[in-house]
Amino acid sequence: MNCKKYYQKSRIKSKVKRKIKNDKKNRPKFIYRVSKTQGKIEYGKKNLPKFRHLVSKVKEKIEHVKGKIEHGKKNRSKFIYRFSKTKEHGKKNHPKLRCKSKVPGCKAHVEGLCTIASGNFSHAEGCFTIACGKCSHAEGCKSKAKGANSHAEGCVTIAKGCCSHAEGCETESYGKCSHAEGDKTKALGDNSHAEGCGSKANGQCSHAEGVRTESYGKFSHAEGCDSKATGECSHVEGFENEAKGKISHAEGCESKANGECSHAEGCKTEANGECSHTKGKNTCTDEKANSSYASGIESRTTLCAQMAHAAGHFKGGEKGDAQCCRYVLRQVMPSGDFVQDMFIDGASKKLTVPSNTTWCFKICIVARVLGDIANVTNKDDCWDITGIIQRTGDTTTLPFAAKGTGAGIGGAGLGVVQVLAIGTALVIRLNTINQNITRWVACVKTCEVSGDREIKTP
Repeated sequence: MNCKKYYQKSRIKSKVKRKIKNDKKNRPKFIYRVSKTQGKIEYGKKNLPKFRHLVSKVKEKIEHVKGKIEHGKKNRSKFIYRFSKTKEHGKKNHPKLRCKSKVPGCKAHVEGLCTIASGNFSHAEGCFTIACGKCSHAEGCKSKAKGANSHAEGCVTIAKGCCSHAEGCETESYGKCSHAEGDKTKALGDNSHAEGCGSKANGQCSHAEGVRTESYGKFSHAEGCDSKATGECSHVEGFENEAKGKISHAEGCESKANGECSHAEGCKTEANGECSHTKGKNTCTDEKANSSYASGIESRTTLCAQMAHAAGHFKGGEKGDAQCCRYVLRQVMPSGDFVQDMFIDGASKKLTVPSNTTWCFKICIVARVLGDIANVTNKDDCWDITGIIQRTGDTTTLPFAAKGTGAGIGGAGLGVVQVLAIGTALVIRLNTINQNITRWVACVKTCEVSGDREIKTP
């Protein structure tokens, strides 16, 4: 224990000795620092009055600024009004702005930045606008009114036609008395109107509105999205429709009215025949099928005045391979004994069976005698005929004779009716023995199925 105590004491003594030595070494540095600090204190005592004076001045300035802030808060509305008036005055009368605008036109008026009013009585205002035409008006940014009495406003608009109007963004009106508004629309035809986004009215007195619609025909009208009215007096509406025929109408989705006075409506319908009408989905009328009507799904008309309806087609098949149809035939028989066939138009259009097609038909025929029937023995009569006809290649056949042919149901004795397969047509033949003129009408209802016999798939 004594050894340990002695060791600890000796250790403490050595530490104290080391500290004393270090203090002796660093004493001059410490004395220097103390003297420097005392010098600063003495300097501060001498300059204390000056420092207090500066502090009092700073306090006075702070109070002055606070007073100005309070005054500004009270008079803020007056200041804003004066600033706005000064700003407007500076815009109108700034020498740099005034020198960049040009007024070469007689009694023309300009205001803004880099505007030009070169037409007589013209007006240009805004930024980089040009009014070239007589009595023209351009306003906005980079607008141009080039036509006489034209008006261009907005951003990068051009009114080139006489009395034309362009407004919006990048619109152009070139036609006389044309109007273009919206975004990137063009009114090129005289008296045309284009509005919306990317629409074009090219035809005279045409109208295009919506998104990327185009009206090319005279007096045409296009509306919707990506639709085109190219025929004269045509009308198209909806999505991606097209009315090509004169006085045609297309509506719905991806429909086409190609025939004159045709009407296509629904989804992907196509009216090619003159005065034809399609409705439903994927229906169509052939070019020669004038005044025909196709409805439902995947129906097709091939003959004049045909009515067709379907609910779809076979897998891998074509339009019209599973449909029902209706046809009307007529004929006028003179007095006496004659043999004549009935036609769709009463003269030459036959009831042609499409290639690779089989019909089940039902024919209802009525005959009416004209004149004073009191002096004749024959009276009006009717027939009800059923049968089947099939076509392979260029020939048609009747697998069995049609039922109901011959004399009429009423037994009036007007003549005999025959149903024949001649060439590619179903023929209704009249053998009359009447003494007066007779009108004959036949309504043919068919159930039609088509398909190549070599195909074995269902």
